[in-house]
Amino acid sequence: MVRTTRRSFIGIVSALGRWLRPEGACAASAQGPLLDRLKADWAMPPRSCRPHTRWWWPGNAVTAEGISWQLEQMYRQGMGGVEIMSCWRWYEKGTIPYLSPEWKQMVRHAIREAAKRDMEVALTFGPGWSFGGFWVPPEDRSKVLACAWLDVQGPARFADRLPQYQPGLKQKSEAPSAELDWLPPDHNRVIAAVAAQHSGDRLDGKTLKDLTHLVEGDRLQWEVPEGAWRIMAFRLLYTGQQNQAQNYLPRNWVVDHLNKAAMERYCDFLIQEFVEAFGDELGKTVDSFFCDSFEIHPLPNTLLWSSDTLGLFRRYKGYDLTPYLPAIWFDIGELTPRVRYDVNQFLHWLGLETAFRTFIETAASRGVQARIQPHYRFTEEIIQGAGMTPRPETEVTTARFATIADPRKSTAAGAHFYGRPIVSAEAYTFIHPERYRTTLQDMKIATDAFLRDGVTQFYNHGYVYSPEIAVAPSRDVPWANRISHWNTWWPYYHHLTAYISRCCYLLRQGKPVADVLLYSPQATVWTQRVLFGSERRIMPYGNVPLTLIANGYDYEPINDDLVQNHASVVNGELKVRDLRFRFLILPAITALPLKTLEVMKQFVEGGGILIALEKLPRFSVGLKAYPGEDRRVQELVGELFGPQGGGREFNSGGRSYFLAAYKIVQPEFSPQEQPWQPPPPLDAAQKQLLEILRRHRAPDLALAGYQQSEGIAFLHREVGEFEVYFVSNLAPKPSQTPLLFRVREKWPARWDPYTGEITAVPGFRVRTEGIEIPLKFEPWQSTILVFSPGDEPWHAVETSLDQLERVEEAEVIGLTSSPGSCSARIQRGRTVREGAATAGSVPPPIPVAGRWKMTVEGVRFARKELILDQLGSWGEREELRFFSGTGTYELEVDLPAAYAAPDLEVVLELGRVGDVAEVFWNDRPAGVCWTEPYRVNVTKYLRPGINRLRVLVTNTLIHHIAGLHEPPPVPAELIPHYGQEFTEYRPARDAFYKRDRLFRPLPPSGLIGPVRLVATRRVRVPVHPARTI
Repeated sequence: MVRTTRRSFIGIVSALGRWLRPEGACAASAQGPLLDRLKADWAMPPRSCRPHTRWWWPGNAVTAEGISWQLEQMYRQGMGGVEIMSCWRWYEKGTIPYLSPEWKQMVRHAIREAAKRDMEVALTFGPGWSFGGFWVPPEDRSKVLACAWLDVQGPARFADRLPQYQPGLKQKSEAPSAELDWLPPDHNRVIAAVAAQHSGDRLDGKTLKDLTHLVEGDRLQWEVPEGAWRIMAFRLLYTGQQNQAQNYLPRNWVVDHLNKAAMERYCDFLIQEFVEAFGDELGKTVDSFFCDSFEIHPLPNTLLWSSDTLGLFRRYKGYDLTPYLPAIWFDIGELTPRVRYDVNQFLHWLGLETAFRTFIETAASRGVQARIQPHYRFTEEIIQGAGMTPRPETEVTTARFATIADPRKSTAAGAHFYGRPIVSAEAYTFIHPERYRTTLQDMKIATDAFLRDGVTQFYNHGYVYSPEIAVAPSRDVPWANRISHWNTWWPYYHHLTAYISRCCYLLRQGKPVADVLLYSPQATVWTQRVLFGSERRIMPYGNVPLTLIANGYDYEPINDDLVQNHASVVNGELKVRDLRFRFLILPAITALPLKTLEVMKQFVEGGGILIALEKLPRFSVGLKAYPGEDRRVQELVGELFGPQGGGREFNSGGRSYFLAAYKIVQPEFSPQEQPWQPPPPLDAAQKQLLEILRRHRAPDLALAGYQQSEGIAFLHREVGEFEVYFVSNLAPKPSQTPLLFRVREKWPARWDPYTGEITAVPGFRVRTEGIEIPLKFEPWQSTILVFSPGDEPWHAVETSLDQLERVEEAEVIGLTSSPGSCSARIQRGRTVREGAATAGSVPPPIPVAGRWKMTVEGVRFARKELILDQLGSWGEREELRFFSGTGTYELEVDLPAAYAAPDLEVVLELGRVGDVAEVFWNDRPAGVCWTEPYRVNVTKYLRPGINRLRVLVTNTLIHHIAGLHEPPPVPAELIPHYGQEFTEYRPARDAFYKRDRLFRPLPPSGLIGPVRLVATRRVRVPVHPARTI
C-alpha cells in the first residue's frame, strides 16, 4: 500500500523532476517490473503531471520580489509550472514594455526562480494572444480576400471602377478605415475580376468569365454580353487586427498567418529575442512556447488570404482557382461543393505549412516544444492540426456528465493517433460566468470531464500577477477563475493538485482503448461553405458521442488523412497506428474522398462493422476528378450497403448498417456554463444503434441490465499487461449500480487518486463477459481501477456486511451498522468458502449540537466572535451575508464510553458545508473535506468523556464581491509605484458591474449540518470450505 502525506507529496513531486524527463512522457524504463515502477511514479508524479497555470502579467507590471513570492505560493500548493502571458495594462505606472531589457530581466528571474522549485515555464509567443507584435511590418499583417459585386444588364459596355467591398451592417467587425495610416500599397488591390450570368444570387457556372486581364488598376473595361450579369471584384484587404487581451503601445498587429515568409520573419525575430535573453534555459526550464486558440478574425463576409495564395493554390491543386472564386460566395451550380472543398482543403494544408510548421520548427530549433490550441477559427482540420503539434492543447470546461467531441476529444484523438504523449487543457475557464464563484469541487468535477476525454495536463485559467494581497475585481482579467492566493480556499488547493497529478500520471501511460471510430464530417462541411467568419468551426456529431459513452463505448474521431495513410485492416478491426477499432460510424456524411471510401470497403470486407447514420454518402470531393469519382462513390456505396441501401453482410463476417432514422442534430455549441442533466431517454434509433454495437462487441463498461448511465463515465487505457480504468460519477447523486468491466483473467485493485492508497478490490464476480464490481459512488466521486494478471485472489461474491475491507482465504473483514448475524461467501476459481459471525451492538448516531463558538475572519473583514445556538448558512445572518473567508467552529462533545469501544469505526458527518471543511478532534488534525461527502474518520482521536471539536469552514470569494458597491481602490501603499487604476482598461470593471456583484442567490456558506457521529462495527467473518462449482 502506498501512503503519501500532504507535505511529503509536495516535497516528493518537487524532487522527482530532477531525474524524470521534463517533457513528462513518463515512459517505462528497464529498471524493474512495470507494476513496481507504476506504483513508485504514482506516489511521486513528475512535474509535467502537476497542474500548471496561465500566469497573466498585466502590463508586465511585475517585480522580482513579487515573482518569487507568487512562485513560492504555487510551489507550496503542489503546482508544476507556469505559462507567462503579457496582458492588458491596468495601472497608471509600473508597466514594463514587452521585450524591453527590463521585461527580459523579469522573465529571466521568473525562469530561475521556477527552476529552483523544479517548475516549468512556458512563454506565450507574443503579447496577448494571436501571433502578432509591434515588429510586424505592414506588408506582413493579417489579410483577407473580399468580394464586391454589382449587377449589370447586357448588352452594354462597362468602363468604370470595380465595386468596393462593403461590410455587412449587421456585422460587429469593421473594414479598415483611414485611421490605419500604415496600410500598404497593395491594400484593396484587385487580384481577380470574374463575371457570370445570374438569377438572384444564383450564378450560372457555365457562363463564368475571368476578366482579370481586362482590369487596369481599379477599372474594368468589358463588353457585357446580352443578359443579366454579375461583375465580381476580388480584393486583398488588410484587417487591421491587433492581438487580443492587450492594450499596449506601440500597437501589436496580428501577423499574416497564411504567408510563409511573414510567419518566418515573425518567428525569427521573436526567437532571437528569446535566445539572447533566456537561451541557456530554453528546452530546460522553458519547456514550451504557447499559441492560444486561433482567434484570427476576418472582416465580415471575407476569408483569410494572403498575397501569394492564388499562386500557391494553382501549384497545390493543379488548376487556376480564379474563374471559380465566385463559388466561395455564391452558388454556381453543380461545381459549387467541389470548389468549396478544394479551397478549404487547400487552406487546411496551407495553414499547417505556414503557421503550424513554422512555429513548431522555430521552437524545436531551440529544444522547446510548441504547444498549440488547434481549434475554433483557423483553417486547418483539428485532428491533423493536433497531431502535428508536439504539445496539443484543448479547452471547453464542462462540470457535468458530457463528452465534447470537438474540440476536446478531437484534439486528444490527434495526439493518440499521431503519437503525442501529452494532451493539455486550458482548464476551468467558464465553469461559471462569475469569476469568483468556483469551488474546489467544481474544479474537481471539471477535471474528471477533461480526464475522461483524454486530457493529461492542466493549465489553470488562471493566476493573475497582482501586487495586491486582496482581490481587486476591476484590476483583474474579465473571465475565468482566480486559482491563486487571492482565493479563500487557496490554502487547500494542494488537495486538488495531488489528485490531478496522480490521475495525469497514470492516464498518460500506455495507450487508450476504444471500440468506435467516429468519422469526422469535415469533408462534408468543407463542401458546404468556405466563409466561416468568426464562428467557431465545430464539427456536427450530434448526440452520437454522448450516446456512446453513456452506454459503455468509448470513441475516437478520425479524419481522412488517418483513414487513407495510417490505417490497415487486421482481424476485423481497423488498425490506426497501434490502436484498433471494431466499429466505424458515419454521422450524416454526404461527401467524402473516394480513397477514404475505398479503405472503408476494405474494412468491411475484412470483417469490420460500418454504420451510416441519417444519410449515405453520395458524392466524392474536389473538382479535378469530377464527375468520374462521383460515379465510383455511388457504386461503392451500393456495394457496401446493398441495392436497397439498408446494409448487408459480407462473407468475412463484416457488416454494414444504415440507420436512416438516426438524425444528426447538432446542438448549439457553447463553451459557457451548462447545468448537469441526465442524458435524455434513448429513442428508437439510438436503441437500434446500441443493439448493433452489442451484437458485435459487448460494452467496455456496462451498468447492470445495460442501463444508460446518468453520470458514470470512464476512460480505459492499456498499460502493458495491465488494464487501467478511470471511473467517475459525474452526477449530483450517488450511484450504487454494479459495473461490468470487459476484462478477463485480470484482477482489480483500487488506486485512490485522492489519497494515493492502493488496495485490492475485496468484492467482485467473475462473469462470462468480464469482471463485475459492486462499486458505490458518492456524488461526483471517482476512482481508478487497475486490473493485473496473475493468480485469481480470494474475493467476496456475496455478503451482508455494509462495507468490505479485506478478504483472506480464511476470513472476511468488514463493517456493519447493524448488530446480529453477518455472512460472507468468497470464491477463487471454482472453489467457494462461506461463513457467518455475530456482530456486537452498534451505538446509535450521536447528534453533535450545542452552543458553538464561531470565529470568523476573511477578505476585508476583521476578526469577529459569535455564539451559535444552532447551525445555518452564513447568509442567514445579516453581518455575514457578504462574508468571504474562514469560520472556525468550536464545541465540546461529551462522548459515551460505548463510542470508544474497540472494533468501532466512527465517522464525523458534517452534513451540508459551504465549501471546504478542515476538522480537528482533540486538537489533532483529522482531515480536510473539499468535496462531497463531508465526512471524516475520527476513530483514532476519540476518548470517553469530553472531546474538543474544531471545524474550519471556508467559503468562496463571490460573497465578498457581491457585497461591494464599488471596486476597491488601489491600496495607498502601492500608489507610489503603480499609481491609480488605468481608466482606459474597462473589461474587468464591466464584468464586476454586469455579472459578479449581481449574482444571486449566493451559495450557502459555513457549517450548515446536521453534524453527527456515526459508528459501525468491524466484524471478522471466518469462512470455511463449502463446495466446488
